[in-house]
Amino acid sequence: MKTAVRLSLISVALASCAATAPSNPDPESSRVVVFKDGHALIVRTFTAVTDEHGDVQLDDVPDAAVLGTFWATARQGDLVGMHAGYREVSTPQKREFVATMHHGLLKANRGRRVEVRYRDGATFTGKVQEVLGEGDEERGGMFVLRTADGVVVLSTKNIRSIVTDELVTSRTEEVTTTTRQKVLTLRFGEPNARRDITLTYFRPGLRWIPTYRFDLESAKKGKLTLQAEIINEAEDVSGLPIDVVVGVPNFRFKDAVSPLILEARMKQTLAAVAPTLMSQSQSFSNATYSAAPIEARTAAVAAVPSELAGSLQGDLFYFSLPAMQLAKGDRAAVRVFERSVPYRHVYTWDLQLKTGDEARTPAQIGSPLHIGKNEVWHQLELTNETDTVWTTGAVMVMSDGRPVSQELLTYTSRGDRGRVPLTISVETRGTADEVETGRQLDALTWERVHYAKVDRRATLSLCNHKPEAIDVEIRLELGGRATKASDEGAIVLGGYRAQDWYAYRGSQAVNNSSTVTWKRRLKPGETFEPTVDYHHYAQR
Repeated sequence: MKTAVRLSLISVALASCAATAPSNPDPESSRVVVFKDGHALIVRTFTAVTDEHGDVQLDDVPDAAVLGTFWATARQGDLVGMHAGYREVSTPQKREFVATMHHGLLKANRGRRVEVRYRDGATFTGKVQEVLGEGDEERGGMFVLRTADGVVVLSTKNIRSIVTDELVTSRTEEVTTTTRQKVLTLRFGEPNARRDITLTYFRPGLRWIPTYRFDLESAKKGKLTLQAEIINEAEDVSGLPIDVVVGVPNFRFKDAVSPLILEARMKQTLAAVAPTLMSQSQSFSNATYSAAPIEARTAAVAAVPSELAGSLQGDLFYFSLPAMQLAKGDRAAVRVFERSVPYRHVYTWDLQLKTGDEARTPAQIGSPLHIGKNEVWHQLELTNETDTVWTTGAVMVMSDGRPVSQELLTYTSRGDRGRVPLTISVETRGTADEVETGRQLDALTWERVHYAKVDRRATLSLCNHKPEAIDVEIRLELGGRATKASDEGAIVLGGYRAQDWYAYRGSQAVNNSSTVTWKRRLKPGETFEPTVDYHHYAQR
């Protein structure tokens, strides 16, 4: 008889004919590592004794694992290999049958004295010795009755009634059920040997979503709290510590199924059970949102108690959470850290001046009120002076217990700065205008096409109507080559960008696109009016 080990995230139970090994796993070595993309690394450690063949059998085989990540290792001895398969398991159990026909009533009253009356008037009295077969009311069955005249075999067909002193209407019988059970066999080759075994596999179905809360405590300091919201659609997690990972992990074959998984296909739990979650699997990716626009919108939830530390492993940052009970289908929220963080207010104006033909249609020009779209955003710039990185996540900004804004905090390395948009500032509205300052015909010939050189000047105006001084940053994007920017504006030239032009005609090779930025501190009531000189080539 083989040694049977039931291994699960809840418990490890070992039954052996020869000996019994400790059944509780080491809590320090059994854990779950959860990534933001909906996958998790399961690490389970247990102790077992091999059977007479040198094998250890696990009857709780994972239902999902990624190719190349399903590994078993042992502290002692050599693990020869693993074998996954099925076995037939017969289980005896008692079952109660309730009699609904005469045949069943006779079975239930076996050994009792009864009087059996038939429809033709015949009557037999005696003790029921045996009931043969199942029988039914139409075809009838057979039963053996010991009467005063001897043993007689009668039919259950056409029985009108059964009379007895104590009628029993149900009976209990022992039946055997056979089920097909998965089994994973670890082969060591040495019988009756104690082995400390670690089983690891990478699987879908567990993910965590980071959410932040930033409380403004003073003019320059705030409290940043990170909470991990954990979604479990994989398997029961009971009493195991959980690590949540910040970073961009590389598991090339995460969509390929390990051949040791016995199901016809790996259960893509988040896709099958919660498709909306899987479709958002990249919503908080550090790679996706490293330069995310401020228009992105996400959800935030308030923090819960218990602060924990993190550790850096290569380019991945691990936060260790305490052991918890998390059954399949459960959700949990756990505070990861709470830090005091310096911040400053900054007002940013991002605008785009499209370049192109002057004969634009009304649809291209838009409403006469289009100037109102030059919105200045009030943002908080947080400096990461903590010992951990900040992963991309939703953030709720609070002041004196009241919500101020809810936005997105993008990935911020240690020593770096991250910005959180608050709202549009109605007291720092900007305007922009541009004029043509010169035109040179036949300035350029490219691929037999003649182009004119058009010189332009853009003038911006930003006024601070707030009662205090503010730090402002202006970022201007335009089609063409910027040659001069006033007030120490920084010019960055780039290749042609379609979004910088109206109905562009001609070769993309002849024109640049430019980005100009200014940083300024504006006093109350002060107006800042920088200018940019630029040119572009227009096809004649």
